[in-house]
Amino acid sequence: MTSLSARIWTLAATTALSLTLAVTDARADDTLDTVLFTGIDGYDGGAGIYGGFVTALNGDITASGWTLSANLGYSQSWGSFSDTDSTGASVLLGYQWHTPGYYASLALGVDVIENTEDPDTGARNNGTHTGYILQAGFQTKSVDALFFQGYGAYLSANERLYTQLRSGWASEKMTFGLEAIYADERDSAETVRYGLFVSDLPLGNGSFGISAGYHDDRGSDDDGAYIAFEYSIPLSLR
Repeated sequence: MTSLSARIWTLAATTALSLTLAVTDARADDTLDTVLFTGIDGYDGGAGIYGGFVTALNGDITASGWTLSANLGYSQSWGSFSDTDSTGASVLLGYQWHTPGYYASLALGVDVIENTEDPDTGARNNGTHTGYILQAGFQTKSVDALFFQGYGAYLSANERLYTQLRSGWASEKMTFGLEAIYADERDSAETVRYGLFVSDLPLGNGSFGISAGYHDDRGSDDDGAYIAFEYSIPLSLR
């Protein structure tokens, strides 16, 4: 079993946070409270899809305050000895800080994941596991300036870890640059990715992004190219 499931679930849990600034800037005349998001991720050894939401409990996603988020996703990974289907979800209560120059967040929640191997190798990660998720993030907000973004999460179910760093340039129309990703899961190969990203691209009332590069599952043969797409849309529900 590779650590694709570690990447999918923590990516789903952090995607809304990283997209919030872009979609709220696009709808600055509205008081926005909720962001819906979805994405797909794939490489030579697997693929996944996810979706979810993040909502500001104070009614304004662009202001400091408490947030509630949830996500649901599905992934498949194809290994040398077995294939794995993973289905999971998480619900998090968090707090976000907004300043003129940066945005930061911290959240804690409950995470559930179910892995089904075919054939069953008796791996400890197989079956249904429940635990907590701890997540933190930071992102710069300046336009026409250098951009930095860092997100990380630890999920106690199957001891999953995910970190993502991005650095580049933020303009009024898009953000682009380099990304590095590390993901790990108990009894699985570590995953390292190096690539390029373009995000904050307007599409309808929302924003989308794409990233691609080299995927390395250390200790396995599942190396090669990866590609990921993400989309989010802001709403005013309250």
